[in-house]
Amino acid sequence: MILHPEVIGRLEEIDKIEITTHESAIRIISKEGDLNNPADRDHCLQYMTAIGLLKGDLIAVFSGEKKAVKLLIFDHSEIPLMQKGRGVTLQKFKSGKTLSGICFDSKEGILNENNGKTLLAANEIKKWLGKRAQAGKIEPKSLHSKI
Repeated sequence: MILHPEVIGRLEEIDKIEITTHESAIRIISKEGDLNNPADRDHCLQYMTAIGLLKGDLIAVFSGEKKAVKLLIFDHSEIPLMQKGRGVTLQKFKSGKTLSGICFDSKEGILNENNGKTLLAANEIKKWLGKRAQAGKIEPKSLHSKI
């Protein structure tokens, strides 16, 4: 489900977002109040939902070692609904681990969060498009360090 095109420019009209999920997800990662650090944000159901609404329809995942970072871009609809306690593989990389992941709008490309500058234009992302969990390709120009 892609909500971004339906709500962009109309966020002030949203009165309520209702999230339906497992009871344990509500108990464990549903949070109210301030999110004081990255761990709070990364483990907050409401924050994860809001990012999808605000940021777009694609996910960029950076994995690997410092000298060989790979990038994989895929549609967020490829992330499956999982049973409680199960993880999702975003990208496979033999010797590395996932460094970071971001949501972005396919029409805008990847933007720098601080200044809005385009780091990877929408017409340039095709090379890194793939399916979730497949191996990525070497990232362009140390992109992960500029985001």
